[in-house]
Amino acid sequence: MTGTAGVVRASVGQCGDTAYYALYSDGSLQITGSGAIYDDAFLRREEISKVMLSEGITKIGDYAFSSTGNDMILGVNYGTESINISSAITSIGERAFQSTRLKTITIPSSVVAIGDNAFNNSALTTAKIESPLMGSYMFVRCSNLRNLTVSKNCKTFGSNMLTYCSGLSTITYEGTITQWNAITKPTNWICSADNYWNGYLTKIQCTDGYLSYDETNHTWNEVKS
Repeated sequence: MTGTAGVVRASVGQCGDTAYYALYSDGSLQITGSGAIYDDAFLRREEISKVMLSEGITKIGDYAFSSTGNDMILGVNYGTESINISSAITSIGERAFQSTRLKTITIPSSVVAIGDNAFNNSALTTAKIESPLMGSYMFVRCSNLRNLTVSKNCKTFGSNMLTYCSGLSTITYEGTITQWNAITKPTNWICSADNYWNGYLTKIQCTDGYLSYDETNHTWNEVKS
């Protein structure tokens, strides 16, 4: 089948118990139906560039769009470049977008479960978290991540979320310093290095000031605006 712009539908199939896909020659993947996308549904499908989800899809399975299994090569990215995470999505599986070419992502407030390493080694430069939690190892090895915005809706952090995110110096938080301090965080929420600090994240910008990292005393100090 050829569309008006000459785009050919390359393949169709099932990717969940009640979810179905159509992959087009330009790399666009349209997923329709409802419920969960299977684990490994599009694992190593490097021809996929853009993913469009219908409002009925509620869960993205483990490794669903990952470009690798356990044979990940650091800094090498393939496959998915963009996806719309709709407000119907409630769960993102383990390593769902590992080593993909995603540049930007927004996690909506509807997402209440995020598996480990969800975006490990992806090409992300910008991420916004509107969900009530951030998963463990969520952005490990995302060395291109420069802009991370966290909504005041976020209440829980996982461990080692930002290990090897060497380009990230500031987190923008859409709440007050008091609200930031109230987030449930493990000691090693940033990384697992000595003193649980990664050497590059130095500032948490809040609406009423910011927190600055003291490398000598290993503390976050408040600076009110």
